[in-house]
Amino acid sequence: MRHYDPIKREVFNLTNLINRQKEIIKYIWNKRKTVTGKELALFFSVTARTIRMDIKMINVNNTIIYANNKGYYIPQSAEKVIKKVLHSVNMPIEQCDRVNYLLKKLLMFKNKLDVFEVADEIHVSEVTIEKDLKALSSLLCKKNSQLILRKKANKFHLLGEEKDKRFLFSKLLHEELKENFLDLKRYEAYFPYDLMKLKYIIISALDRNKYQIRDIGIINLIIHMAIAMERIEKNNILQNCVLIESNSAEYRVATDICNNIKKEFDIDFPKEEIAYIGILLIEKRVLRIDNINKIELYKNFPIEYIKIMESIILDTYEEFGINFIDDEELIVGLTIHMKLMHERLEKKAPMRNILLGDLKLEYPIIFEIAVFVCKKFYEKMDLEIEEIEESEIGFIALHFGASYERNFNMDKMLKVALVCPTGYTASNILLHKINRLYADSIKVVEIYSIANVEKIEKKQVDYIFTTVKLGHFTDIPILVLSAFLTEKDMKNIDRLIKHQLLIKCPTMEKYFIPQFFYLKDTFENEFEAISFMAEKLQEAKIVPANYKALVIERELIASTSFGNLVALPHAVELNAFQTVFSVAILKKPMRWGTHKVQLILMSAVKRGERKMLNELINHIAAILDDSKAVNNLVMSSNFDSFKHNITRLPYEDGM
Repeated sequence: MRHYDPIKREVFNLTNLINRQKEIIKYIWNKRKTVTGKELALFFSVTARTIRMDIKMINVNNTIIYANNKGYYIPQSAEKVIKKVLHSVNMPIEQCDRVNYLLKKLLMFKNKLDVFEVADEIHVSEVTIEKDLKALSSLLCKKNSQLILRKKANKFHLLGEEKDKRFLFSKLLHEELKENFLDLKRYEAYFPYDLMKLKYIIISALDRNKYQIRDIGIINLIIHMAIAMERIEKNNILQNCVLIESNSAEYRVATDICNNIKKEFDIDFPKEEIAYIGILLIEKRVLRIDNINKIELYKNFPIEYIKIMESIILDTYEEFGINFIDDEELIVGLTIHMKLMHERLEKKAPMRNILLGDLKLEYPIIFEIAVFVCKKFYEKMDLEIEEIEESEIGFIALHFGASYERNFNMDKMLKVALVCPTGYTASNILLHKINRLYADSIKVVEIYSIANVEKIEKKQVDYIFTTVKLGHFTDIPILVLSAFLTEKDMKNIDRLIKHQLLIKCPTMEKYFIPQFFYLKDTFENEFEAISFMAEKLQEAKIVPANYKALVIERELIASTSFGNLVALPHAVELNAFQTVFSVAILKKPMRWGTHKVQLILMSAVKRGERKMLNELINHIAAILDDSKAVNNLVMSSNFDSFKHNITRLPYEDGM
């Protein structure tokens, strides 16, 4: 095949690509490695044939996506073309794209929109737009938006407060840009302003006033300011904004920012808008805790917060069996965070957390601890449980995650004996590489020569890393590496690290039984799925009558969908009569929170078996982080094949 240089040629007409084809390009490009057709078909919920046809269309004028015997890939040399593709704007073709298009249009224009004009604009029939508006109305309900879609004759518009419209527009941008959320250049297509100038104005004002916010908060603030500027220019002014003191630090910084925006962009901010910016600053404020210890905390913070947090951390130990009580850094950081969170709640200034997806997948037990802590805090402060923000749970999880790494990481480090017969220099190169790349994950106990490998004791190490094949002299697991630690070696080591504790979960299969295994077409939504599976458990007297309500309560606090096509619904408290997992595999993925889901694992856990649950969840989460393993599970045609796949480690298919 002749390979053209995609940078030097006009490769294809961008407007001919449908959204799925652009998403396929984005998926392969972001992976930075070869992707199989089966993986693409599973992710996009289409057949492998459809994927092949899409790639054929993408490559119609020139080859962008290449194929080899391992799958599809995009060469690094295609970067400029890829960026052009991903920045291009397509006419919305599928209903979900048209609904988003309509919503953005409604949010950015004050006047009512006309069904016939919009239909002409995007080349669809009026009947199609009518159906899209019904779908949009349902979407607003699902997003728990305070906005309502109103239609009279052929005109339609959004009813609701201005602040809710701005918040929803910001959320849409965040969802659309996903992993590129922190790249300011990605937002340029949405606003008529120089965002780099706006960034300079904001950072300068923060520096002048010695006001510190999180790095992520700066990007959030820039986007909120750009939205506010465009809304103000279209005469969409905030009404009934929560007021802040005019002598507060936040109001002073907000005034400074708005005055300089007036000079640069000639946009006037009314007092209500300045107050709104002040509230956004409260939301993103950070206090430095480097030099604050427990004594300083008692001197400078209300005693009620400290006592509440100490009490909750004790409750956490009783519930989860993990002792955080003596971690002073956690108590200090968490107390300060909870006080700021309480202030944000009073000012109705929720904080966004872009790490939520990663936190749930990488630290599932820590995330559950954060849910528990947040719920307890709300109860003790007489706050409404229904108003818990999932993003706040994510930040609490970060505090506990850091504490866990500080205090318990050594327990989960992989202990390794290193065998390298190629001499002192080579063995030291390998040792230094392992120490540099895996300082938090691997402890090399000792370096052995070929002559004394028999001295390696199983009680001392979990694995033997060797640069030569050693034969079968021991039952200690052996991993053969290159002396120079290749990319393949590192992938194998990464899998070992991820799964080292999972071997301690040998009795897992007894919690999966055929009676609670279902092959279903799909469910309408997550609550229908929860109801079906929970009621089956109740009928079998595995759980009490209130189990379903407790699972729904947990789901309303924070979605249990992990991404990667998986959801792990469970009750907000342990109350089952017997510990089991209920499993549903769907022929067609469903929408669960913000993710597509095709595999549902509902856990019913008996009180007193929390530690066992922690091990099970760690095992399951590690499997679910491996797309090949998830694919095997979803493709399970019966209970036996599912049990075989769920109880083995993803790397057992071969190193």
